Amino acid sequence: MPALWSVLKIIWSGLKIILIGVLTALPVACATYGHLEFEPKPITGDGYKAFAVEINDYGSYWDADEAEKVLEHVRQESNRTNTVVVLYVHGWHHNASPKDSDFLAFKESLSGLTATLKNNPLFEQARVELTGIPDVSVLGIYVGWRGRSLPWYFDYLTFWGRKAAAERVGAGDFREFILRLQQIYEERNGAKNKEEEAKAKDQNPFMGLVTVGHSFGGQVLFTATSTAIERELIVAGPKNAQQSPSETVAPLNGIGDITLLLNPALEAYQFEKIQRLYSAYTYNCLQTPIFMVVSGEGDWARRIWFPRGRWAGQLFRPSFKSAAEYEMWHQALGEYEPHRTHELEEVKHLPSSLSVKHYETKEIINIDFTAGMVAAEASLMPLKERNRKRFSPVLIAYSSKDLVQGHTGIFTKPFHQFLIEYIAFIEGKRMILRSKKGKGEICQ
Repeated sequence: MPALWSVLKIIWSGLKIILIGVLTALPVACATYGHLEFEPKPITGDGYKAFAVEINDYGSYWDADEAEKVLEHVRQESNRTNTVVVLYVHGWHHNASPKDSDFLAFKESLSGLTATLKNNPLFEQARVELTGIPDVSVLGIYVGWRGRSLPWYFDYLTFWGRKAAAERVGAGDFREFILRLQQIYEERNGAKNKEEEAKAKDQNPFMGLVTVGHSFGGQVLFTATSTAIERELIVAGPKNAQQSPSETVAPLNGIGDITLLLNPALEAYQFEKIQRLYSAYTYNCLQTPIFMVVSGEGDWARRIWFPRGRWAGQLFRPSFKSAAEYEMWHQALGEYEPHRTHELEEVKHLPSSLSVKHYETKEIINIDFTAGMVAAEASLMPLKERNRKRFSPVLIAYSSKDLVQGHTGIFTKPFHQFLIEYIAFIEGKRMILRSKKGKGEICQ
């Protein structure tokens, strides 16, 4: 027995040395591993073009000139023809490597989007009627940052470091990039001067812009865009004490056509200001959704591990003044039930609620995209226990496992097809509202 005990002590001593070595090496490895510029080349696919914009761990461009080239390409292409720009920010465990699984899935999504927009006669007919141009160009922008900072399963130990990095990336040069992209969007879709109108004649290209963030990429995108959305809500609100906060406000524009967060890894607490502001107002038919969150019920990473990560961080913070604040800080956006507004489920063999007739001006202007509807074999329904805001600018949807499969299963075909159809009609409504056909239309 003493001999066995001596052997166990030797083994334990060896394990301690290994453990100390690993714990000592981890901070060094985390500080250096994967912090590099991948320089993926622009990719021309079947009718689309994809670019990568890379941000380092401090929130700065790896190459500001390359980012400027991407913006210039968007500027020129959107001036030439109808253009849809899809910007995607990846999450934890990913980066800008051309072989990264998210980068490859993003390219496949662009290919599917392009095929739908180009081959669907409904969308082509709408483009001709509203812009005079049948063609559409799809541009993808993949925003790469250091989501992976350790090799193998060691990367799961980097939760707090990557959460903080995502906040730095969102507050750094990427925010400037988003705002400059928004500036191009507003220029292309705004009122043209007389010289431009005379030059364009009957052609007036439309630019669509959809920004998407997944996991910690949702934190990146939220940090970059939330201030602009909050400012719009504040400006739209009461101007004096006599004005009721429940009065109908002017349409909010948001960033591009819609900002979409998929299984976002950020606290519901960060969203509370937007929740409070948008819930205080009423909206009319001129409003479209500008901010949407989709969370999957099978996302155990956010449902189980995210609160544990937040709990560990709470050890070094003061207590909250209410139980609600505590819950919002410990649960991910979308997992906190009081914020949810809709449920999203796969439904087979049901006709879509959206059809060619809805592209008639009076029809599409009066579509409420927050009401119950079916698009591409998926049903988006408001929760019965919530007092739904008609024509709300915000949707917080909870998805079934069939559509969003776990934390990373956001590229499933049913979910992808739902998003294409749903967002295409939102863009169509915004396009009509900006066109001559939509001028002067009133809600019915």
